[in-house]
Amino acid sequence: MTPVQGNERFDIVDEDGNVIGSALRRECHGNPALLHRVIHVVIVNGRGDLLLQKRSRTFRFTGDVQAR
Repeated sequence: MTPVQGNERFDIVDEDGNVIGSALRRECHGNPALLHRVIHVVIVNGRGDLLLQKRSRTFRFTGDVQAR
């Protein structure tokens, strides 16, 4: 399986950001108790427009929506 199919491993962290284990992507997204790191990028152009990414319709997790 490829990472897109859910076998990608995420670091599990405690409330202070210390790595305490790992879990599969699908496990993390199905269990709010498994804290994992995320990143969000905000891009604003010179006119002040906020640029958004729209996911592919076939993206496994929440396809065809604007990414967070």
